[in-house]
Amino acid sequence: MTLAQYGFLLICNNSARLNAMPRVLHPHIVSDSHLCGGSPRIEGSRIPVRTIVVYVLHHGTAPEALLGYYPQLSLAAIYDALSYYYDNREEIDAEIAANAALEPPAPSLA
Repeated sequence: MTLAQYGFLLICNNSARLNAMPRVLHPHIVSDSHLCGGSPRIEGSRIPVRTIVVYVLHHGTAPEALLGYYPQLSLAAIYDALSYYYDNREEIDAEIAANAALEPPAPSLA
């Protein structure tokens, strides 16, 4: 095997490791089976990640504007909730769908 072939093999073998995403820590997000039904929530609050996601991604509320609704939160905690969502999208989307199914339908204006 030539040095060029060996170098190519090293690059190919390392690329598989580079493509695997490392586990990201979310210091502001916790889960407790006794609070919020075990849903991931912002530490020190009862505000689930799904609430932040719905406000920001579904309703278009700016994360900075959420501080007006939730002054006890930090902007870092709000952005960590969004980061957690993108790392655990299927789980949070399922929670959002399950909770939406519990809401009564909007009254018709007919």
